[in-house]
Amino acid sequence: MQPPRRRPTNYYSNPGRSSPAPREEVALYSIGGSSSFEVSIGSLDEPSLTVQAMFRPAELSLDQATPWAPQHTRNGVWLEFSGAVNRGASIELFLDASEDQRGSVARDVRNLAKLGSVRQLGSRDEKLSRPHHCVLVFGNVFDQTFRCVIESLATKYTRFSPWGEPTRATVTLKLKEANWLGQPPRDETDGAPPPATGAATGAAAGAAAGTPPATGAAAGTPPRGTPPRGTDADWECE
Repeated sequence: MQPPRRRPTNYYSNPGRSSPAPREEVALYSIGGSSSFEVSIGSLDEPSLTVQAMFRPAELSLDQATPWAPQHTRNGVWLEFSGAVNRGASIELFLDASEDQRGSVARDVRNLAKLGSVRQLGSRDEKLSRPHHCVLVFGNVFDQTFRCVIESLATKYTRFSPWGEPTRATVTLKLKEANWLGQPPRDETDGAPPPATGAATGAAAGAAAGTPPATGAAAGTPPRGTPPRGTDADWECE
């Protein structure tokens, strides 16, 4: 008599728990236990808090906006780039433990909800008074680590055991890319006064030598009757 074939195992969140692959999904782990590729989401603040997908999701959605702000002038409309915008991602995780007599997906759902919740309510520590800084792994889709936060989480339970344990659920996650949280890293030159240039340098040197600061044309001020650069104003010469 041949031994029963092993089913895919979600050994990240509940070792020893087995679950069948539904027809519309592809199992992450083959019968021999070898992995096709990893799909998981975990906390960078608490590396032990990680949820690995039981089955490879059918889809991964990514969106990225490029903001251009219109500037209206008398001569027409031109566009100005207003700054970089981080990417968004959407993923649907299918959880199933219905073939295990004592199986439940409650732990995985609870850990996913924990990733999107404030770590410690009432804490004055910036890292504890916010939700987790996460990282999404989806095979080789991302060239670099996709660091993110959970914007929203929706859970739909579709099967329960006779005693009320949820044995099948679909969790939809909406993520926002975030390389860092809180204040951005300061550059080494941040906070240093800008170097003096042009007329300011000459004025400082003259003051040190006891010479009064230059004025008029010597200080770089255009002579009277000359229109300043970059304007359409009409000046009258005296």
